Amino acid sequence: MRQTVRLAAFVPGETRVPGPVFSYEGPDGAKAVVRPPEITLTVSSRLPADQEPEQLAPKPERPVRIPARSPWFWASIAAAILAVAALVTWLVKRRKKKGATVEESAPPPPPPDVELEAALASLAARAASLDGDARPFYTELTHAAKRFLERHLGQPVLEWTTFETVRRLRESGAEPPREVALPELLTGADRVKFGRAESTREDAARSLENARHLLAWGRVRMAAQAAAEKAAEKAAGKAQESRPPKGPADEPPAALPPRSSRPGSPSATRSSSCSSSPSRSPSPFGSSVSSGETPPSSSRRSPSWRA
Repeated sequence: MRQTVRLAAFVPGETRVPGPVFSYEGPDGAKAVVRPPEITLTVSSRLPADQEPEQLAPKPERPVRIPARSPWFWASIAAAILAVAALVTWLVKRRKKKGATVEESAPPPPPPDVELEAALASLAARAASLDGDARPFYTELTHAAKRFLERHLGQPVLEWTTFETVRRLRESGAEPPREVALPELLTGADRVKFGRAESTREDAARSLENARHLLAWGRVRMAAQAAAEKAAEKAAGKAQESRPPKGPADEPPAALPPRSSRPGSPSATRSSSCSSSPSRSPSPFGSSVSSGETPPSSSRRSPSWRA
């Protein structure tokens, strides 16, 4: 039996290698262990003996060789990219189509007052048998009341706290009257939801009654708004019908010519007077005299001593 062992030494000099251990079993079942003696190996450096490693020049650098890729490799990458893009496009279109189908099939929400009335009817059945933890009841009650205010007033009432709801409704002039008792409804529900206060069936019935007052106030306000909008539309229609049709008198006046070209303007009069003035001819007396004037006579120019 022969076994070959390869050793790697990293430091020059003598290195002691222990002998391997062999164990065998004879035909009769006897076992024996054989271990040859250790050997000493001398490791020598391949560098010149008379030079230090720092003095040796490094070997020239070899250029890095990038293995070439076959055209099939790039074609497979392009096909994978196209497949992923097609899958993403299909998923996006499918989601949009599904969302559009759901929007089309979903019925329109009921009016705010009808929605609140249905919620109060459901809560009234629960208030009659209220027992134990009342927090879910008051949570749904305040959510229904705030949703009604949000849809009716067009403000994010569901995102407001109780204090913000009361303050902002008062500032905007949309606060319900005192008979509705909206602050009492919201603060009483907060005590049960966050303060773990106890609530009886009578308390729940009283809170439902306040919510019904809120519904009645909202319906009156919605009816007044609808009547005002209808009256405004009717007045606008009458005003449009009473407006006279456009005729020639309603057409804008024609544009006037420039001021300089209008007859009777100062510039036109000045130009006409200049053109009608008599022409001047040279005078024998050294000045230009118009043709319609008489030259000065000698008697007029006689000196005073002749007189």
